Amino acid sequence: SGILLDIEPPDPETRKVLESAIPLYRSAAASAYYNLARIETLRSNLTKAAEYMEATVQWDDSLPDAYFNLGVTQVKLEQPAKAAASLLQALKRDPKKPQTKQLLANLALTLVDRRLADDALPVVDALLALNPQVSDLYLLRGRVFAQTGKWDDGLRELQRALAINPKLGDAHYYSGTLLIRQGELDKARQEFEKELALNPRHARALYHKAFVLVSERKLEEAIPLLEDVIKMEPGYAEPYYQLGRAQTEGKDLLLGLANLETAAHLNPRAPYVFYQLARAYTKAKRTDDAAKALERYRELKKAEKEQGAAPPPLESQ
Repeated sequence: SGILLDIEPPDPETRKVLESAIPLYRSAAASAYYNLARIETLRSNLTKAAEYMEATVQWDDSLPDAYFNLGVTQVKLEQPAKAAASLLQALKRDPKKPQTKQLLANLALTLVDRRLADDALPVVDALLALNPQVSDLYLLRGRVFAQTGKWDDGLRELQRALAINPKLGDAHYYSGTLLIRQGELDKARQEFEKELALNPRHARALYHKAFVLVSERKLEEAIPLLEDVIKMEPGYAEPYYQLGRAQTEGKDLLLGLANLETAAHLNPRAPYVFYQLARAYTKAKRTDDAAKALERYRELKKAEKEQGAAPPPLESQ
């Protein structure tokens, strides 16, 4: 029959027979790839399993659990953006499956934490469409808008989160960081204090409260708070930077230098740290060290410009 088709066009009946075979062919191919994916999963060959599952949905995207299993495999491969896209397809096909919603909720948090805002927002919106009363989703939405520079939108979403759950952890903290961006330092401090009332061990809220005090030149109030933050989170560079900055501008030049050096060690790609370090070395009459720190600052600023780096974080302001 193949030879006949090459010689002359098929008649309408032949075409109908061939067209009716296509769904069967697609279904058979999809089923074969699906089973191959399961075999590779059992062999712990997840990369190959993902390839076979992708082929499965290309041949027949209606096969039960194909997108879900693809998403699960991509989660295991630490491909959160791809996993989110696959699981969103699974959610469209079965919006009631709790495992899909739970995986998507976890992925939304992962994507936001990794600052993959464009990938996170569709996931958060899809979950909110199913349940618009989940405060954590508005918190994530607020963080997404914060990452994309939409301060007003971020604050609005955080207020929605707090309206649903006034004791929601981190909502006041992120509200405070956005208020700093808008220059509302007094309101920001109030938000950090509300967060600390809910969780006195919230190191980042305590740090940002101290940051506001440093910005307002209330150094004596800020210094003990920064010291407390360092005790809570000794691997966090920014409190060392702010503490060193406050001390070198005050009476503790040597102690301030030590804290700035620690900040540079913990965050060696922060140009603002090396700028302050150069100023402190100059004040201490360590001209060679000042020159090296200033050169490092210029190198980092040049690299930022060439790479089109994002605006500096709050801590550098």
